[in-house]
Amino acid sequence: MPPAAQRRTARSRRGITLLEVMVAVGIVLLMTVILVPSLSAVLMLEQRNAARKLALVYESLQHEAILRNRTFRVVYNLTEGTWHVEHGDAGATVFSTSKAREEFEDDVRGEDFDRLSSDQQDIVRRQASFQQVGTVGTVKLPDGTVFKSVYTPQYDEPVERGERHDDDDGPQIVYSHVFADGTAEYTVVQIVDEEDDDEGFTISVDPLSGRVEMVGELLDQHDRWAFLPDEGPDLD
Repeated sequence: MPPAAQRRTARSRRGITLLEVMVAVGIVLLMTVILVPSLSAVLMLEQRNAARKLALVYESLQHEAILRNRTFRVVYNLTEGTWHVEHGDAGATVFSTSKAREEFEDDVRGEDFDRLSSDQQDIVRRQASFQQVGTVGTVKLPDGTVFKSVYTPQYDEPVERGERHDDDDGPQIVYSHVFADGTAEYTVVQIVDEEDDDEGFTISVDPLSGRVEMVGELLDQHDRWAFLPDEGPDLD
């Protein structure tokens, strides 16, 4: 082949190679535009599934508690992003406020069991009766998904992931109970994206009916009762 023809062929090959690179870059950019929203949607779907699974567990525990005459509690590990279910004595005590819980813990901390009052011994014994339900196991939230907060009246305010008010270096553990008569502690759980905690899902458990509700937005314990009036009707 003449030298001039060889040079034209070489230039043609370089041109084709450059065109191929440009096409490949265009494809990559197009796929990025398409897939990034899709990945976000997948993550939201995983969060939804995680929230739905937890809601279904609460619903099943109400029936189990009545049938088996047992108290169940869901144990949240906010540090690890896990939860599991334990069952205990039907008369297990749940404190109505954080003050009552803290006062009891202060009274029994460091004391010999025999030196406690009979009521305190009974509370300690019933709390110690809880054991993990093996059929459920420990459930871990999907990668990139965390508990933003868990609220029950025992803690006065929602316990938020990573927020501590004591010197305890252990994992953040929060309890939520379902009682032997089918009622439950008022519970509000928020599940969010680890990188964006402004959006996510809320699971709430009604204290009397035990009704479980899951919504695709973040609600706190006050939002749940926003429909109630601040004052009763004027009957005059």
